[in-house]
Amino acid sequence: MVDLGIAFLPDHRMVWHYHSKSREGGAADVVAGDIGEIVPGALFRLEGDAAEAMEKKEGAPNYYCKKKVVVLTADGKQVEAITYVVNEKNIKDNFIHPKTEYVDLIRKGLSIRGLPTKMLDDSLNCVYPSFPVKSVFVYGTLRKWGSRHDIITRYDPYESVEKCKTNALMMDYENFPGLIPGDKVVHGEIYSYYNPSRPLEHLDFIEGHQNWRSPKCLFQRRIVTIDSQDKQRFAWTYMICNWDAPLVESGDWMEHTRYRKHNR
Repeated sequence: MVDLGIAFLPDHRMVWHYHSKSREGGAADVVAGDIGEIVPGALFRLEGDAAEAMEKKEGAPNYYCKKKVVVLTADGKQVEAITYVVNEKNIKDNFIHPKTEYVDLIRKGLSIRGLPTKMLDDSLNCVYPSFPVKSVFVYGTLRKWGSRHDIITRYDPYESVEKCKTNALMMDYENFPGLIPGDKVVHGEIYSYYNPSRPLEHLDFIEGHQNWRSPKCLFQRRIVTIDSQDKQRFAWTYMICNWDAPLVESGDWMEHTRYRKHNR
């Protein structure tokens, strides 16, 4: 089993509606949640006998079942993966309290990878929706002084940071930029919301994000790692699906458009 690093299951939440005899209490499950909810975890490649061992560990298909999902890595990519969800016949209508040792095991796994534990904590208290990632990274027309910045501000962000950056490639589509995964520096701003579901729903619409498998998407919602005020954090952003455009070398759309206007 090869550890491929951290990953996030988007628009899902963690729940506790299954009693595990081996765990002597509740065992975790994931189900579809609100837009912007996200379950942090790890991504592995199973090799050799590992796939069979995983099936046995999860008690598939009697207790947990395979489910094909799309997960998001912290560098703006998406990956087709398999996770395990509780077999519907084993789901209870009530909260099943897990043992402390089991919760501590999950918490330790998240913490050593630098992942937020908010979804875990909220799920244990049945607090939904839960948003471990509250920030949105904008890099083009949604930035301050951009033509669509009002969309960002109308949802009353509780925080804004105007100078931050991430690693990606910025492409020039004449009237707007688009990001694709890469290792250059891209400059932008982040805006944070107590409940990012409403702004993300609006942004999904205007950016043409339908889902992570649709070939018709103009942009897709992804996760990136942001450097901001000497700290790192995770944020939502939108990556373009059509990569055929010139590179913006500066990685700064505002600087690029000022230069382009001056030299025409």
